[in-house]
Amino acid sequence: MQFLLNFLALLAYSKAQYFAVYTEDGFLRLWNQSAEYQSHLYFTDKKINSLIYDPDVNCIYGGSDKNEITRFSFETNTFSQISNESKSVNEVGKINSTHLVGCYDGEISIRPINGGKSFKIFTSDQLGKLRAMKLLNQEQKILLGSEDKQTLILYCLIQNNILVNLPLGSGILAIDTLNKNFIVSECHVDYVCLHSLKSEINEFSLLKKIRLKTKIFAIKIINERFVLLGGDKIFALWNVTMNRAFGLTKTDYKVRFLEIITNETFIAALDDGSIDVWSFVPIKIFNGIRNAGKK
Repeated sequence: MQFLLNFLALLAYSKAQYFAVYTEDGFLRLWNQSAEYQSHLYFTDKKINSLIYDPDVNCIYGGSDKNEITRFSFETNTFSQISNESKSVNEVGKINSTHLVGCYDGEISIRPINGGKSFKIFTSDQLGKLRAMKLLNQEQKILLGSEDKQTLILYCLIQNNILVNLPLGSGILAIDTLNKNFIVSECHVDYVCLHSLKSEINEFSLLKKIRLKTKIFAIKIINERFVLLGGDKIFALWNVTMNRAFGLTKTDYKVRFLEIITNETFIAALDDGSIDVWSFVPIKIFNGIRNAGKK
């Protein structure tokens, strides 16, 4: 399956919240939390696989298919290349104020934020094509989703090793967490699972699962009762308490990114950089901002 064409991050700067939408033409399109288009800027001629925002230094880090991690500073409005990598950078995460973690096919590395060589590299065939990552900061561990190995992986930063490699029978493209006791990902074909992590024995425990009959591209946990799910031209709201899916709603695009903007609305982004605003109850289109933000 072709890797995703657009990747997004929730940004927070200038005392407001912004959404940055990256598209294959190399542009970032910025929207405020009211879903009003702000501006666009040329990010790179390389395909960006992942974006994260660093509020400490007001910048974006992007991992590219050209084996680079690039930084854009909102303070200076400039780009800088942090590192040359050996492989395409699938995921980038911030461990602390000084170090980033990068995920590649079959490899994980940790490197200084301000550049320099990786000081810790872990390579294993068990990792496969890593397509999702969530940091469990208090645990000093990382959750990883493998597309081809179809596994949920628990990696320990301190031990620099895999602690758990859980077969799920489906390629993992999205993971979201509230904490170690509330981990949501796809599991098996057409199913979504809620797991908890038993840290003392390094084991995942299945709490609940539900069938949606769609590939899951996006997961957004609202709270311990509700999880918003994006699939192949469909939305769903999973009531975890009742273990039922509500508001099954068809769209004309794959739902690759979801973000909550108010208690009543959430956004979904399209591959062309435009966005749709949806209401929760009932799930229906609230404001489709199609073809906006074009250069």
